[in-house]
Amino acid sequence: VADVLPYHVTYCSPVSISALAWSYASLLRDPPSNVMSLLASQFLKQLESAESQEIANMCWAFATAKMAKYHTFKDLGSAAARKLATFNIQELSNTAWAFA
Repeated sequence: VADVLPYHVTYCSPVSISALAWSYASLLRDPPSNVMSLLASQFLKQLESAESQEIANMCWAFATAKMAKYHTFKDLGSAAARKLATFNIQELSNTAWAFA
């Protein structure tokens, strides 16, 4: 997947990008930084169309992978704050944990 991702990530939705980030962080715990950077970059381009679950999953994935970059978390946090009313308890928990 990592070899072809750069050619296809621009066609991915926020749902797909967050699922990929979550999967990499869950399975590898030390995913390739270039893959995670690419996923973050593409996700942030589509941040306004992302739902609460995708935002929470991205926060969790980057915190789990220990790849929390300031600008990424600043943008994710702002998006989470704007959509806070739509977060369920699991999404709130995962997001709070990621920022802790």
